[in-house]
Amino acid sequence: MSDLLDDIRLAIDSFAIARARDLLREALKSPTAETYFLAAQVALDEDQKTRFLEQAVALDPFHEQAVTALGQQKIDAPPVRNVSSPAPVPEYVTARAKLEAAALYRFPWPKAPVRTHLVPGAQLALVERTESGQWLNVLYLGTANRVIVGWLPAQQVERIALGETPVNLLDLPISEFQHNTRDDIVDLTQMLKRANATANGLVAGGIGLVGLGLIWALLFSSLGSAPLRMVVYAISGLAVVLGVGGAAIGIPKSLRFARDIHTHLGWKDMSGLFARLDRLRRSKQDLSETQMEHQARLQAMALAGNVLTKVAPEFKDLVALARRK
Repeated sequence: MSDLLDDIRLAIDSFAIARARDLLREALKSPTAETYFLAAQVALDEDQKTRFLEQAVALDPFHEQAVTALGQQKIDAPPVRNVSSPAPVPEYVTARAKLEAAALYRFPWPKAPVRTHLVPGAQLALVERTESGQWLNVLYLGTANRVIVGWLPAQQVERIALGETPVNLLDLPISEFQHNTRDDIVDLTQMLKRANATANGLVAGGIGLVGLGLIWALLFSSLGSAPLRMVVYAISGLAVVLGVGGAAIGIPKSLRFARDIHTHLGWKDMSGLFARLDRLRRSKQDLSETQMEHQARLQAMALAGNVLTKVAPEFKDLVALARRK
């Protein structure tokens, strides 16, 4: 179908109107919003053009070009509906934003940057969901007549349906973040790394302080006079108390971080979290960026190899083998 639509666009751009109409007769056997939009461009008259545009918008309320063209048609002349034509089948599951739905976010995380603010009761097209089903990737036709893609919590929508048929949210496809940019994935990764580092740092630091306090007490408790030993015990006790406090704060944070990942993203494998995000990032960068990353790794390996071969000459062969790979 995409090849056929490309042929139609080429015919229209070449002013081969008769050929475009012949190709459209075939394409309209399985119509889409784009097919009707192209048909409107070679319509026989204004009434037919309006009908084609109305059918395009009925199939896809967020087809920006069709919405804009239909608005212009309604300004120029009143639309004429063909009541005898069959009702088109909608392409998107739609829903209405609840009153508390204030914004669309760049990615499915509570502290994510806001993409745009929603009009209360706005109509949305639902595209995908997270694995947990707690967030939805949606299309929103803003007040400036521009389609905006973003995320919002699933509990902030209502009246979910395909046409007139109610739809279960879990029937939506699971997102692989196709509609997010590389920068979105980078920002999400950095946000998660900061949260993870804070929790792990508190736990590790707390355990370290407890260990340091105990070692200090064992090593120096038998030295010096009684007042000196009291100072040692006081310092050791303070280290232990601070360590226990840090761990007591860090462990719940770490558990909450894992729970948030499961709740918002639906990902259960915490050990592979950042590797998965890195794969998503790489899938969205172009070949030149990949080549630049590869070149940077080779330069780092060359620098490390120069240092290692000076210390241990036997590393030279290993570095040469790594470069070939």
